[in-house]
Amino acid sequence: MHNNRQAIALYEKLGFQRVPVFVVKRRNAINEALYTAPDGEEGLNPYARIITNEARRRGIQVHVLDAEQGYFKLSLGGRSVTCREALCELTSAVAMSRCQDKYVTQRVLKKHGLSVPAQCFATTPEQNQAFMEEHEAIVVKPLLGEQGQGIAVNITDPDQLQAAINRARNFGDRILLEQYCPGEDLRIVV
Repeated sequence: MHNNRQAIALYEKLGFQRVPVFVVKRRNAINEALYTAPDGEEGLNPYARIITNEARRRGIQVHVLDAEQGYFKLSLGGRSVTCREALCELTSAVAMSRCQDKYVTQRVLKKHGLSVPAQCFATTPEQNQAFMEEHEAIVVKPLLGEQGQGIAVNITDPDQLQAAINRARNFGDRILLEQYCPGEDLRIVV
């Protein structure tokens, strides 16, 4: 409390009492947890949790509607948006189909000037091996899917290649072979 004696005398005359209070003036990395509500998001999958955790961190209210199916509502001010996993009601069907198909996604990224790895569809064992030898190491992935299911990384020999293609076929009939680029794996949520 300040040291203004006249003000203190007035507070005491009015019956105010001193109480211990902790005040946080600025939000920072150390005290950030003080600004976020408990999550209550048990049962949400990793993609839904990425969105809900970031929303809470930014002060956006999260209400889980159906954790098993990944539905939740984000609210800020007078506006609310319902989401399922990383998709929201504002996502168009065209955008969703572009993101679901890894071949189409790569073409869109390349068209907009981003550097993308070489890619082809798995065909015959000979052509698959030729693609692998051309690029030294490759990634095998089903055309459709999410959460890394069916993906094999840094494939360098023919036996690994055929086994990876067979595993990927458990998640879809069309399989992509892609040049392996070592580095950090980024998950982009649009």
